[in-house]
Amino acid sequence: MVSLNEVYANLHKVTDAVTASLRSFLDEVGVHLITCRIVRLEPEDETMRRVVQFMLAEIMAQRSDPAATNMMRGALVSRPSRRIGR
Repeated sequence: MVSLNEVYANLHKVTDAVTASLRSFLDEVGVHLITCRIVRLEPEDETMRRVVQFMLAEIMAQRSDPAATNMMRGALVSRPSRRIGR
């Protein structure tokens, strides 16, 4: 089993592997891939998703990001609805 810290510490290696795999596949159909970017890794297990969420919330809190609370709660940031006419 691989720890999440190891995965994120080696994210560049994961990105390189994904890019190589996609490049190989797309070359077969005539598409030249220059680069790709991994936007997020999401574990299939709900418990592991919460662990990742807590880790991100901790990093955000250390950076004084006001959205850290919402990340910890798992809540999406939403804007209040605007009423038209009363």
